[in-house]
Amino acid sequence: RDGGSFRGGRGGRGGRGGRGGGMRPDRSDETREEMFERQREYQAQQAERKSWLEEQNEEFPGCDYVHGVSPVLAALRSKRRTTHRLFILESMDMAKRKDASAIDEIESMALKDDCEVVRLDKGRLNTMSDNRPHQGLVLMCSPLEFEELKVMPPPPPPPPTGGGV
Repeated sequence: RDGGSFRGGRGGRGGRGGRGGGMRPDRSDETREEMFERQREYQAQQAERKSWLEEQNEEFPGCDYVHGVSPVLAALRSKRRTTHRLFILESMDMAKRKDASAIDEIESMALKDDCEVVRLDKGRLNTMSDNRPHQGLVLMCSPLEFEELKVMPPPPPPPPTGGGV
């Protein structure tokens, strides 16, 4: 083989195709000190985001973070959790979203539940969701309470059998 992927072409990172091949700034003339300074700035941002998240957790100890359009919508519709805050990506362009109606419904349901709606940058949303996909939405809410089953429910009846078409 000549370095390509199993099926031919240019798989993997770099080259053409695949994910992660976006434009990166040219830093070939950057000095070591500039590189270390940039790294220190990044680490300071991360530390600031984590301390902000710890402040949120102190205000509502033991809370859960539900992230993603469908999970947040399901949590709000079920009304089995106490909602504290809804965090929405501040740079979200609703004109480009296919799920804009669902996001509008989420925001209106949160406001009806007296849930504070906060617009945040992507970095803080990533911190709250542990860098999992959040689709621009994170709901801070109480943990889901499970009901204990004391007796196993009976099985459903078998489907009716019938002949013919």
